[in-house]
Amino acid sequence: PDDVVSAIARQLGSNAIHYSKYRWTGRSAERHRAAVRAFVKIRAFRRIDIEPLHCWLVEQVLPSETSLARAADRTVDWSREFGVGLPAPPHLERIVRGAQAVFAEGLFAELCKQL
Repeated sequence: PDDVVSAIARQLGSNAIHYSKYRWTGRSAERHRAAVRAFVKIRAFRRIDIEPLHCWLVEQVLPSETSLARAADRTVDWSREFGVGLPAPPHLERIVRGAQAVFAEGLFAELCKQL
């Protein structure tokens, strides 16, 4: 969103044109992202974070949220609570879909037991 980029550029005393020219790949970009994460006290998402996020979705989110998009949006809450950045969107989508499948299987099994 151009308005957001412009507002942040003004706050930093910079020009929004720098954003469009920024190289988002390479070592410099990795160092910049690491510096931002350190500043906001959030570490990068790692493989060991998959299971806790998955369990949180199954136990805390999916019992009341049926929309995959809204469930994915709620992962921001988890990220803030545990100080962990979010995975890339395709990876996050796979985690949410996997959690939804596990939740649905558990719900189905519980319903079958009650019949």
